[in-house]
This record gives sequence, C-alpha cells and structure tokens, in this order.
Amino acid sequence: MTSMPWIKLYTDILDDPKIGTMNAADKWRFVALCALAGECDAEGYLANGDEPLTLTQIAWRLRENETELADSMTAHEARGLLINDDGVFLIVNFSNRQGRSQSEKREAWRERKRRQRGKSQDGGEDDTGSPDDDAENVPSDTTGTHAGVTPLEKSIAEKKESRGETESAGADVPATPTTFQEWSDVIRTSENRPAALVTMYEALYPGRDPPAYGYAGKVAREAGGAGRLAELLWQHSTRPPTGDVLAYVLGQIKREKGDRHETRTQHSRGNGSGDGRRPAEQPVSPADPDTIARQRKSLEEHAERRARERDAGP
Repeated sequence: MTSMPWIKLYTDILDDPKIGTMNAADKWRFVALCALAGECDAEGYLANGDEPLTLTQIAWRLRENETELADSMTAHEARGLLINDDGVFLIVNFSNRQGRSQSEKREAWRERKRRQRGKSQDGGEDDTGSPDDDAENVPSDTTGTHAGVTPLEKSIAEKKESRGETESAGADVPATPTTFQEWSDVIRTSENRPAALVTMYEALYPGRDPPAYGYAGKVAREAGGAGRLAELLWQHSTRPPTGDVLAYVLGQIKREKGDRHETRTQHSRGNGSGDGRRPAEQPVSPADPDTIARQRKSLEEHAERRARERDAGP
C-alpha cells in the first residue's frame, strides 16, 4: 500500500467535544484511522488501490482487536467523525483539512516538468534532465512513496461530480437567502439538496469547515428530510454549538428519537399492552337463567328490608 508520508494533526483536537468525550482507546483509534487514511491517500477513504478495506483488514493493519475496533468506529460514526459511504469507510473532512492528496501534488509536479520541457524545446533553458535529476527535484512534501491515480480515486471523483461536489455545486443558489423561508424554498426546489444544505451551512456558520456532501445527506436522512435539517441548522445558528454542528444536530435527532420511543413504551405499559395499542374490550357473556333469578331475588329481599326499616321509624 502506497501512502502519504505524514498527515496534519490540528491542535484544536484538544477542544473538540467529539474527541474529548471519547475514552482514551477510542481517541487513539481515531488518530490511527486518520494515519491509515493518509497511508491510503484516497481523500479520506480507507481503501487499498481500488479495493475498499474491510473491517478485518483495518483491524490487522492497526493491530487491534476486530470487535473492539468495530465498537470504536461505531462511536466515531455516531459523532460524525466517520461514515460508511456505499461500503467504503470515510474519515469526514479528511481531504478538506489535509489539502490535496499526494497523487494530485505529484501530478501537478509532472505538469510543471512538462511545461519546462516544452520551453526547453522552444529554445529556452534545457531542463529535461535525467530520471535521477527528476527524482532529486521532487518537492520536499512529496518525498517517499505516493499513491497513483487508482480506479477507486477516479470512481470517487466521478461520484462527487455526479453529486455536484464541485466548486459550482451550490450554483443553483442565486443569492444568499436572509430568512428561513428563503432557505427552505431554495432547498425544496434544489436538484442537489445536499449541496444546497452545505451552502446554507457555510452561510450560517462562517469560518467552520463545511461538511462533506455525503455527510450532509446522511444527517438529512436521519432528520427526516432536507427541510427538517435546514430547520435545525437555522435554529442553532443563533447560538452555534462548538465543534461539528452536524454531529451536534445528529445527536439531538437521536435523543429525540429515543425520547419518542420511551414515551411510546410508557404508554403501552400503561395500557397493559406491549404493542402500544388500546386493549380490546372483553366480550360479556350472557348470564344463565338461574343466575338472573338469584340476582333478582337478592334485590327484592334488599328492597323489603329497606321498607321495614322505614316503617319501624327511629
């Protein structure tokens, strides 16, 4: 597996509540997963070439117990740090915070070399050099072994393009809306709602790292639709939570779902029915003639005693 020689680890990790609320083992495993993403050099996807890494392969590479690693990755996913994108694990915002992948940097360097060779053929300074010279002129941030453009990377790029994950992805927003109703109309009529949600996120939370489009789409599905997520983003913009806003919203959604489930459970217990439905009324079987006769006689005797007591007086 080829790799980036190093990754960036930002100091704000110390103040990130998503990280700070995890136990020490989960924290380390997240850092290790980031290092693995750098080793994969696939824009944050955990893959070897064009093959997604399985949980077993990830556990072996990190020298971790597979069950314990799975539990940690579930915790990471709940906090919005990791997602499973069509069967491929993705470190959220990895590509945004790490900059261009090493393969892109290497391709840019190759393009510069081609331009230099073109100039030399036009009579400029000869800069063709030898393969060894080229190796020595590689920029310092691309030393070591780097990943080439793999079929998976090409597939990722095509998927992003199909989802509108380009600089013009939010181009269907003609102007920045200033009211919730305007945002709601934009998102409702947008052909690319995740892109519109990210545009809304960037407008309401300036200075924050924008979420990946796939991540925004996933949170929207959990919320019950893009409109509901837009409503939550608007509500929290007056007092923005620290850290990842979508992770905070996702936690709120899950808490609300848990509260509704608990309410339904209590209601079903109160009704004496495990399925939450009202208990069916039990049919009353008709009394037999002897029972009716005994009840009638008892009522007549009771009436006679009451009449005697009234006649006797005080």
